[in-house]
Amino acid sequence: MSRRIILGEIRQQLIEEGALRPDGESDRILRTVIERGAGALSPTDRQHYDRAIMPVIDWVAFGSGSELPIAAE
Repeated sequence: MSRRIILGEIRQQLIEEGALRPDGESDRILRTVIERGAGALSPTDRQHYDRAIMPVIDWVAFGSGSELPIAAE
């Protein structure tokens, strides 16, 4: 399974769980990463991705047994 498909599935799961809003800034950034990679992000967007989105992806992908670390948008 490709990285793009996996991230797309994680994105959909996060939207369904209310962790990301489909029209929100986090979703726009995540869609950019899915489509073009993290290198396509501006420095500001990359900072948001690293701090707010990546921890959620890690939690969904790998699980930790703890609560979902949702950052404020």
